[in-house]
Amino acid sequence: SLKDMKLDASSNTFTSTIDNAKGVGNLWSSQPFTWQLTDQFDVPAVSFRNYKGMKSKKYDDQWHLKATNKIKSSNVRFLSVIQVSADGKLLPVKEMAASSGVTKLTIGDWQIEASLSYDAAPQLIINSTKRNTAFAAYGAEIELKGKAFKPANQGNSMLVEWVDGKMKFSEVADEAVRPIR
Repeated sequence: SLKDMKLDASSNTFTSTIDNAKGVGNLWSSQPFTWQLTDQFDVPAVSFRNYKGMKSKKYDDQWHLKATNKIKSSNVRFLSVIQVSADGKLLPVKEMAASSGVTKLTIGDWQIEASLSYDAAPQLIINSTKRNTAFAAYGAEIELKGKAFKPANQGNSMLVEWVDGKMKFSEVADEAVRPIR
């Protein structure tokens, strides 16, 4: 954030207000985690420009938030939902009781299901309760207006939208996630 950021570690939320916009983020994880909030860069941000006649640019300090798992693990899943509003009105996030490692949320007209447990296959499903849009990452199937859609290749991301009275289906192959370390 370019301006002051607030953290509420007890509810795993962070907030930033900039001029005419407000943003609130929520974070969930498969592992317990800790927060770190600072108004400094980990490494000083300086742009070195090697073009003749151009000077290096110094960046103003910005707020940075870091979530770190408490227990060393080779596998961690995170889910973050960030709402941004020009009028400051944000929708409440209603969390249902997680079952079998699946976190279920309702935010306004949207429902989100995310598999955060490594005991289950990865899954992210987002759909509108008005049944106008459905999205799935890693899913085997999604449904919109009573019609089921399956990917050509298991694990592809899918998007179904009801646009101008017609069902539009898109599918994209995901790139393999490579370990950072």
